Amino acid sequence: MFKIIALTQEASVFFNGLGSEFTPPHVFRMEAERRSQGLPVYNFRLGDIDKGLNIAPAFKKGMADALEEPIVYGASAGLPELRQLLVEKFRKTFNLTGDPLNVCVGPAKSFISKLILTLLNPGDRMALSAPNYPIWESWLGTVGAVKSPYIYRPDHTESLDIGSLEKALKGAKCLVINDDHNPTGITFSSKTVSQIMELLNRPENRNILVIVDIAYHAVRYEGVSNIAPLIQLIMDQKRGAIIWSYSKEGAMTGSRLGALALPNIPLHSSSSEITTLFQAISKLQSNVESCPPGPMQKALLSALKDEEGSQQTLHANNKILKRRRDVLSDSLSQIPGIRFTIPNSGFFFWVDITDLLHQTRLGTCENFRCVLLKETGISVATQDQFGADSSSGQTYIRLSFSGMSEESIQLAGDQFKQWCDMKTRLRT
Repeated sequence: MFKIIALTQEASVFFNGLGSEFTPPHVFRMEAERRSQGLPVYNFRLGDIDKGLNIAPAFKKGMADALEEPIVYGASAGLPELRQLLVEKFRKTFNLTGDPLNVCVGPAKSFISKLILTLLNPGDRMALSAPNYPIWESWLGTVGAVKSPYIYRPDHTESLDIGSLEKALKGAKCLVINDDHNPTGITFSSKTVSQIMELLNRPENRNILVIVDIAYHAVRYEGVSNIAPLIQLIMDQKRGAIIWSYSKEGAMTGSRLGALALPNIPLHSSSSEITTLFQAISKLQSNVESCPPGPMQKALLSALKDEEGSQQTLHANNKILKRRRDVLSDSLSQIPGIRFTIPNSGFFFWVDITDLLHQTRLGTCENFRCVLLKETGISVATQDQFGADSSSGQTYIRLSFSGMSEESIQLAGDQFKQWCDMKTRLRT
C-alpha cells in the first residue's frame, strides 16, 4: 500500500497561508442535494456567465483558424503581435503617452500571485481595500506580507474613505486600487481619483508601487470611468501596473485571458538578467506555464483586430447584463431590511443585510446563507470571503446577476422576498 507522504514544513506553511475565493464545501453539498431532489438552485454566489451572452464572431473564427495549425510553444510573455495590439489598446483607452509599455499575456488572476511573489517579503505591507477580491489577501498570507486595509463605503456618495487610505499608505510598499470594484460594484468619482492622486504625489508616498485592477472596466451600464488620470500618473512615474481581463470583457470567464501592462520599472536584483519588473514576471511565467495557450491568444488577436465587431458584441452583452441588473434591483428594492447601491459596472450587488439579519434572528452571515439556500435554493456569497470591514458592524452578502436569465432572476427575487416576509413574521 502506498504510504502517505507528509508535506514539507515549507509546504505546510505555504498552504496554511493560501486561502481561497471559492465557496465552502458544505455549500456545494447543499446545492448538490437540492439538485438530486429535482429542486432548483439559483446561483447568485459566482460571477460566471451563461449561454445568453455572446462571444465575438472574430474570436470564434480566430480560434477555429488556430486549431487548423500546429499548436506549438510561444514566447513566455505572449505572442509579440498580440502584445503590441494590447499596448495600442491600453494607450488608446487610457490616453497613455511617453515611455514604452510592456505587456505580459495570461490569466488576469495569475498576475496577482506573480506580482506578490516578485515584490513582497515577509512583513512588507500592501494597502488593500476592505472588502477586496480575496486572492490578493490569500497570496499575501503565503509570503508572510501584511494587509494594510482601507475602506470602501458603498452607501456613501464618495465611496472611498480617503482618510483610511491615507493611514493604509503609511509604511506600505504597494497599493492595490480596484475601480469597478469586486465585490461592491463601486466606480470612483473624479473627485475620489483626484484625492488618490494627491496622496500618491506626497513625498512620503512616491516610492509606493501602484497596481490598478481593471478587470470589469469594459462591463459598464451607466456613467464613465474616471480612472484614466490615475493610470497616466503611475505610468509616467514608472511605478504602476494594470491588470486587465478579457475573460470579463469578452464574456468568457473560463477562457482565463488577460494581461499585465507596465512601464520599465527598474528592480534591484542580484541577477544581471533581471533589471525590470517586466523581466521578472516574464521569467516567473516561463517557469510556471511556459507560455499562454496559443489558440486562445490567436483568437484574442483576431478579436482585437476586428475592433468594431468586438465592440458591438461587448455593447450587446452589456445591454443584456443591464437588464438582468435592473430585474434584480427591482426585486431587492421590495425587501424591507436591506440596503444596496445599484452598480454602474461589473457583475455584482453588495447587499447590506444587517437589519434583515437582526429581524430574522439567524445570527451569523454564514447561517443566513445556509438557511436561505436550504429553504429556497438561493445561493449567495458572504462578506466572510472578501475581507470586509468588521468594525463597521454591518453585514453584507454579494449577489451576482451575470450568469442567470432575467426570468430566473425574477423568480429567485420573488422567492427571496417571500422567504424574508415569512422569516420576519415568524420572529415577530
